[in-house]
Amino acid sequence: MKRTWSVRLGRHCKSIVLAVQVVGMAFVYQQIWEWRPDYFRVESKLNDLPLDLYLAARSYSVTSGRPLPQFTDPDVDAAVARIRGAYRELQARTAVIDGERRALDARRKAEQQDNVPFQASMWRQAEAYRKSRTAPFDSQLAAIARQQQDILDAYHARTNEELPAGPDAIKHADLAIQAAELKVKAIQADIDASDHILKNLNAFLREPAQQAYLARLRETAALEKRLSDHQLSIYDLNGRLYDAFAAYLTAAKAKLGYFDFLYFSLGGATTANFGDIAPNHRTVRILYSAQIVISMVLVASWINDFVSGKPRRRRRRRKPAASSAEPA
Repeated sequence: MKRTWSVRLGRHCKSIVLAVQVVGMAFVYQQIWEWRPDYFRVESKLNDLPLDLYLAARSYSVTSGRPLPQFTDPDVDAAVARIRGAYRELQARTAVIDGERRALDARRKAEQQDNVPFQASMWRQAEAYRKSRTAPFDSQLAAIARQQQDILDAYHARTNEELPAGPDAIKHADLAIQAAELKVKAIQADIDASDHILKNLNAFLREPAQQAYLARLRETAALEKRLSDHQLSIYDLNGRLYDAFAAYLTAAKAKLGYFDFLYFSLGGATTANFGDIAPNHRTVRILYSAQIVISMVLVASWINDFVSGKPRRRRRRRKPAASSAEPA
């Protein structure tokens, strides 16, 4: 019985050594990781997200108000708290922005309705001020026009060209020059009045309705500024949330266990070198290279024994059977 077991163990010795090497080197790599984590490099890939983090990223919605799903890894509580804090703050800020945007839209609609009477009242005030500045010139021009008409009526003339030469014709011409000068002054007064209105607009808008409308405009401008600031802060909060996701990913990767290094060791034993863990120090590279070389030797020897042993087994099966008849 003992010989049978020894024969079986001898026959599978190389396979056992290969399996023990994989399991044992995984333990060695784990101990090195706990001693010096910088001896390894954990590569980041797009398909390397933990499942709970992937579900959180898919459920990401700052407008719905729904919470993020539960995180399954209890060893990264700090990173999870950071994610939830950034996410709640982002949702709260988005809710504020949404309310402010609705309020701003309502204000703008009301302003469009109130703008028509406001413009009309402002135009009336401007016209009244301009007329008050040009009124003295208008009265003088009216007096000159009456004097000119009296001269024309005295000679039964319709224009100055029909007047006979004399003092009245000269006086009519002088009055025309005075009227032209007054018109120039009236135009200049109107220009100065318009410029004064533009420079001192707030001094003219003193009616209660106008003051209320201007107050609403200032409130709308302040709301627009606040909404713009909040929208800009969304970029910062999004960045903080992504940083929190990255911190969770880093924390999850830093929590490597035995089976992670068993996966790494199996890659070295099969020379496949798969996995996201890579050597980052000469010591680990030497151990990993030695494991690959030993595995290659064991696998090559095992394949050689397997191939070379098959013909012998066939020859043994093909031994001729002994004849049952004796020769005479």
